[in-house]
Amino acid sequence: MAAFSYVDLLYPWVTEKFIEVTMSGYKRVAGDEFGKSMPGWFTDEPHIQPPDGSIRWTPDLFDVFQQTWGYDLKATLPSLFEEVGDWQKVRHNYTSTLLQMFIDRWAIPCYEYCEANNLHFTGHYWEHGWPDMSHGGDNMAMYAWHQMPGIDLLFNQFNEQSATAQFGNIRIVKEVRSVANQMGY
Repeated sequence: MAAFSYVDLLYPWVTEKFIEVTMSGYKRVAGDEFGKSMPGWFTDEPHIQPPDGSIRWTPDLFDVFQQTWGYDLKATLPSLFEEVGDWQKVRHNYTSTLLQMFIDRWAIPCYEYCEANNLHFTGHYWEHGWPDMSHGGDNMAMYAWHQMPGIDLLFNQFNEQSATAQFGNIRIVKEVRSVANQMGY
């Protein structure tokens, strides 16, 4: 990524532009087979973590936060870094705001596009850093907006204690199965 974020998935209409540019090309090439022999769209680790480890920001974050929680995030920014003020509430509200923006601006538009085009939206989110919330907040909430929630595992290990095991193998399988059960898939 050359120390730059690939795109701001929280910025309004970025996902719709991505869909327009990318999926129209697939649709043009696949023709009548779009949604048939090409049954779905796999997304691989979309996330919202800034590459430099800073806190996540997008141009309308402060406005959305204010509308959602009724107070000014700018006035409480130190609580994101230090245990000052009502830091637990601020961190919860901040993370919840980012998650809802990620759902509204990435997952739902992708889901709706797939619904309208007889495709299955599938794939997975960045789970390797769990319980670090900076990549997206809650993968299970994101999976609820997939027609077919999925995962990919790069290691075939059952023992998560092994130095070569991909962290979370057992947990992510249980998460995706739980979402599938809850959503009736």
